[in-house]
Amino acid sequence: MSKYVPVFGYKTKNYNLTRVFIHGTSQTLTFKTAISGNKIRILFTNKFSPRNLRVLRMYLIIEGVKYNVTLKNKRWFKLKPNQEVYSDVINLYQDNYDFITIETKFGFFAKGYSAGDFNSTKQALVKHYGIFNRKVNLGLRTKAISKPHLQISLLIKQVEIIDQKAKSVAWLGDSLTNHAYYTQALQNRIIEKKYPVSIINAGQSGNRLLKDGRLLLKDIFGDSALSRIENDIFKFNKPAVVVVAVGINDLIHPATLVSAEELPETYEMIDGYLELLKIIKSHKSKAVITTITPFNGYKDNVLPQAEERRKEINAWIRSQKDYDWVFDLDAIVKDDQDSTWLAPVFRGDDNLHFLQEGGQIIADKFDLESLIKLLELDN
Repeated sequence: MSKYVPVFGYKTKNYNLTRVFIHGTSQTLTFKTAISGNKIRILFTNKFSPRNLRVLRMYLIIEGVKYNVTLKNKRWFKLKPNQEVYSDVINLYQDNYDFITIETKFGFFAKGYSAGDFNSTKQALVKHYGIFNRKVNLGLRTKAISKPHLQISLLIKQVEIIDQKAKSVAWLGDSLTNHAYYTQALQNRIIEKKYPVSIINAGQSGNRLLKDGRLLLKDIFGDSALSRIENDIFKFNKPAVVVVAVGINDLIHPATLVSAEELPETYEMIDGYLELLKIIKSHKSKAVITTITPFNGYKDNVLPQAEERRKEINAWIRSQKDYDWVFDLDAIVKDDQDSTWLAPVFRGDDNLHFLQEGGQIIADKFDLESLIKLLELDN
């Protein structure tokens, strides 16, 4: 039986609060791939949208050769509200290549209510063009976000290729994952080593392990990792490994964005991680867990107990034997002079998020061989 493996994928976010005004925009997505083959399909998404999303034309481009992308044999098509559906299978002349480009032309009155997004451009790049082929920055046009470097990928949730030996790793995380500074750099290392492995980014900014986003933050921060793992990781994918990289927002949101009473006890976080593990194992995937990184200097009103919780949770993560492997991210990024702070090379403007340079260092220090061993590529 043919096995489709995702080679590109980002969590679909709810853009209802901000909306992306496409208005006839053309989108060009280009990414490097560790996996290639002669059959491709694209998972389209119009999730969270109350309106149809019209596509005037779409092309897949491999080494200069253009292939029409169709839905039910139609070059011009529309996605219904909240619909997620696969394209028709695209049969290629080539079966060995390094880059995939997808060009999309949207209808003139189109608006995007859902999209995948990321900050890094190490492995993937999204460009948008408006009338007269002028470049448009959707990260700035989307005024509630206004991030000039934000890469917004509309319509395309996942790109999949038939490959019997390839495997995927799904990264269930928060903004530190979503920004993709270290996951894209790590994907490049995997490509350079010629391992048939893809990283699928299921990062959600502001995401918590235990609790959903609140009120206006519900759409931005999304459902808790426990609530969304089935839909965001397993609905359209069967990853060989799932990396659990959430927990920091459970500690820093209380008293800053939500009630101080929502600060979880250490045992509640551990129970949450073990529940995630149970779900992952029920799908016969292997599980990796990361330690929680420092956040000193983020906001003055972060509860003082939050740091103690972080230390206790990290101590459990490092000592437990339930997960198949521990990625000690904290050990890489902490300041050796004061472990409650990120080291300067990793420290963004808010003392919480990584810089692109720091993301590369994380990827370089990541124990790739242990991950490859865990993946059992020969099986």
